[in-house]
Amino acid sequence: MYVYRVLKRRDAIDTSSVNRFRANLKSFVEQVISQHTPIKVTRRNGADFMVVSADRWERE
Repeated sequence: MYVYRVLKRRDAIDTSSVNRFRANLKSFVEQVISQHTPIKVTRRNGADFMVVSADRWERE
Protein backbone atom coordinates (compact mmCIF):
# COMPACT_ATOMS: atom_id res chain seq x y z
CA MET A 1 0.00 0.00 0.00
CA TYR A 2 1.36 3.40 -0.97
CA VAL A 3 0.52 6.66 0.76
CA TYR A 4 1.02 9.91 -1.09
CA ARG A 5 1.08 13.37 0.43
CA VAL A 6 1.13 16.58 -1.54
CA LEU A 7 3.54 19.36 -0.68
CA LYS A 8 2.05 22.78 -1.08
CA ARG A 9 3.51 25.02 -3.81
CA ARG A 10 4.67 27.60 -1.25
CA ASP A 11 7.10 25.09 0.27
CA ALA A 12 10.76 25.81 -0.31
CA ILE A 13 12.38 22.65 -1.60
CA ASP A 14 16.13 22.11 -1.82
CA THR A 15 17.39 19.85 -4.60
CA SER A 16 20.41 17.56 -4.62
CA SER A 17 21.83 14.89 -6.88
CA VAL A 18 21.79 11.39 -5.41
CA ASN A 19 25.60 11.35 -5.35
CA ARG A 20 25.79 14.61 -3.38
CA PHE A 21 22.99 13.41 -1.08
CA ARG A 22 24.82 10.15 -0.39
CA ALA A 23 28.13 11.92 0.27
CA ASN A 24 26.48 14.38 2.71
CA LEU A 25 23.76 12.18 4.15
CA LYS A 26 24.22 13.22 7.78
CA SER A 27 24.10 16.95 7.07
CA PHE A 28 21.06 16.58 4.80
CA VAL A 29 19.22 14.56 7.45
CA GLU A 30 20.03 17.18 10.09
CA GLN A 31 18.78 19.93 7.75
CA VAL A 32 15.51 18.13 7.03
CA ILE A 33 14.87 17.52 10.73
CA SER A 34 15.89 20.91 12.10
CA GLN A 35 14.46 23.14 9.36
CA HIS A 36 11.49 20.95 8.36
CA THR A 37 12.50 21.60 4.76
CA PRO A 38 12.00 18.78 2.27
CA ILE A 39 14.80 17.80 -0.11
CA LYS A 40 14.22 16.53 -3.64
CA VAL A 41 16.89 14.03 -4.65
CA THR A 42 17.41 13.65 -8.38
CA ARG A 43 18.76 10.57 -10.13
CA ARG A 44 20.13 10.41 -13.63
CA ASN A 45 18.67 7.00 -14.49
CA GLY A 46 15.73 6.71 -12.17
CA ALA A 47 12.82 8.43 -10.53
CA ASP A 48 13.50 11.35 -8.22
CA PHE A 49 12.47 11.07 -4.58
CA MET A 50 11.70 13.37 -1.63
CA VAL A 51 13.09 13.35 1.88
CA VAL A 52 10.88 14.91 4.59
CA SER A 53 11.00 14.84 8.38
CA ALA A 54 8.59 12.53 10.19
CA ASP A 55 7.24 15.53 12.08
CA ARG A 56 6.37 17.34 8.86
CA TRP A 57 4.95 14.17 7.30
CA GLU A 58 2.57 13.72 10.23
CA ARG A 59 1.45 17.38 10.07
CA GLU A 60 0.47 17.21 6.38
